[in-house]
Amino acid sequence: MKIGLGNGDVVLLLYSRSGGEYEQRKVEEAVKTLKSILAGVRVEHYDVVITGMDFASDVAAIVKALQGLGRKRIVASLVGGMRIAIIEAIVALTLYKRLVDPDVEVHIHSMREDGMYYVSIPLPALNPPELGPRELSFLERLGGGLAGRPRSEIVSTLSREMGITESMAYKVLESLEDKGLLDVRGGTVELTLLGRLVLDAHQQAGKAE
Repeated sequence: MKIGLGNGDVVLLLYSRSGGEYEQRKVEEAVKTLKSILAGVRVEHYDVVITGMDFASDVAAIVKALQGLGRKRIVASLVGGMRIAIIEAIVALTLYKRLVDPDVEVHIHSMREDGMYYVSIPLPALNPPELGPRELSFLERLGGGLAGRPRSEIVSTLSREMGITESMAYKVLESLEDKGLLDVRGGTVELTLLGRLVLDAHQQAGKAE
């Protein structure tokens, strides 16, 4: 509900019926409530019931469910349930994007239990892309004050400072954008959440050395 649902959206309800009688009853009550809400807003939904005891088969079941829907944008709302189910969902999403549909856009959504804070995390943040020295240098300069400026200005500045052609500077920016570290809108370049995470980790590594 926090993310919002639109026409044509489909919800997969991922849960397990394992555990004792009390745990099973709590799960059934939660699922019943969710289904009632989804029916009220006329959102199509399906169950993905996992064992909570067999990691491989659970992950396979999630991948199969995702493949059956074949959506090009997936938002995984991991806000409750067993910890192992959350890990299985993340692994399944990673495998699905890597092996089934590399073009799918996947975001992982999570929030505090009181709902006061929530965040949408791009899947590559869990498996950061490999970056070359030049890409890391570009990322550092963008984090140092160039982000938020027009792409043409950034290209001109970086090509001059780094002694490379503007064509090469464009290619490096495009590579960073393809890897999900930059977002270019209206000609303006911004660091994505993944870009900020990678930059912060890189700078911390530099301090440690």
